[in-house]
Amino acid sequence: MKRLQLLCIALCFATSLLTAQNPFWEAAVGPYGGNVNIIPTNSNVVYARHYQGFYYRSEDFGEHWAPITVPPADVDATSEEVHIGLSGVFYSVILKQFGSTWKRQLFRSLDEGNTWVLLQSDFNLFRVWETPSGALIGF
Repeated sequence: MKRLQLLCIALCFATSLLTAQNPFWEAAVGPYGGNVNIIPTNSNVVYARHYQGFYYRSEDFGEHWAPITVPPADVDATSEEVHIGLSGVFYSVILKQFGSTWKRQLFRSLDEGNTWVLLQSDFNLFRVWETPSGALIGF
């Protein structure tokens, strides 16, 4: 009986150690309009991407949001996948037709998509990500 009581006390003590002592989650007000993907950066700027392709920017860790326009890297592209890296650099993978062939191209923007620079003209990946160290990976 003493072993059972000791086991119950030990179990209660272990359970209390595993639960969070202080909650660290805070509710953040996102941009209005439904589901968004939050994109943090290494600065106080936070971006949000609406599922319909709209982008928002916050300069105060998400307290206030303003819509931003991200122009396409190429207006003749059939599809475009924009990724915003931790450094705030925008990357765009586009699909474009050249005669009878289709090619993916990789673009980079250092000014929130206002100007784009072609990095790779024949790109075989669909999506890219920027790692915390700044390396660009993709699949």
